[in-house]
Amino acid sequence: MLAEPRKDGLSGGVNKKYILQEKFDGTRGIMHIKNGNVVGLINRTCDSDYMSKFPEIISEAKYIKAKDCILDGEITFFKKGGHPFFLTANAKPETKKPYDIKYMVFDIVALNGKSVKGLPLMDRLKLLEQIIPSNLNHIKVIKTFQDTGKFQKMYKQIIKREGEGVILKHKESKYVAGSREHWIKLKKQKDADCVIVGITNGTGRRKWTFGALVLGQYHNGKLQYVGNVGVGLSDAMLADLYKVITEMKEIENPFGGKMGFVKKFISPTIVAEVKYLERTNTGILRLPVFSRIRTDKHPKDCTF
Repeated sequence: MLAEPRKDGLSGGVNKKYILQEKFDGTRGIMHIKNGNVVGLINRTCDSDYMSKFPEIISEAKYIKAKDCILDGEITFFKKGGHPFFLTANAKPETKKPYDIKYMVFDIVALNGKSVKGLPLMDRLKLLEQIIPSNLNHIKVIKTFQDTGKFQKMYKQIIKREGEGVILKHKESKYVAGSREHWIKLKKQKDADCVIVGITNGTGRRKWTFGALVLGQYHNGKLQYVGNVGVGLSDAMLADLYKVITEMKEIENPFGGKMGFVKKFISPTIVAEVKYLERTNTGILRLPVFSRIRTDKHPKDCTF
């Protein structure tokens, strides 16, 4: 199940039919427990299993009070002190060390061999509280708040401490895969999932690698140029991406026309998440900042 972005923040009004949860931006993970054992921690596109990457989460699952269940949540990295931090599920053991890894559970899809997707959200949340002990270190149920009069204050507090945002969910909503009808997300910045279509020529300290990533998104079924992003790339990420991209086959300009600033065009198979201020009338992202590579997103889903 997905959430629809709201552009007007909480100014659009929220009635008492909604609850609020903090939004933790990590990597979506569906945990499947069968006969008391975790048999899968799958990403949202169902093409990657993260079990081997997060033994700390898997080992704690034995304390869940259900022999068979399917949970939905977010694999999140927290800085020491409690603040969430962007890091993909492809993180290596050495890059994980400075962080606390938690599986933040926000929904349940099945219990004891039966689907619970048709139950109202509040009933599903009660089931989570019943089966997941509150004293676990790496598996946590996301807190739910129901006092709509405090939603605005809570949203501001989360943003002030550099949180990602909040999710508003209708209390009666059923779990419908792919639906955005009953969940709303409010974030501090706009973000976009884009395909990397190439790299630009580098200058200065980036002369021997590249200057920025050339980005594209699909609009009405056609791949469209939406800008370049170089801000936010760490030296390590710059080196990793340069190695991958130089080994990829070069293709013709997929956008057409002349783009002399582009060093190399590649097939649109790598997805990058960027944050931006706004979008121009022609679709170009203003002031984009690189956030992360997404392995859980299909390139064809990068649309606007």
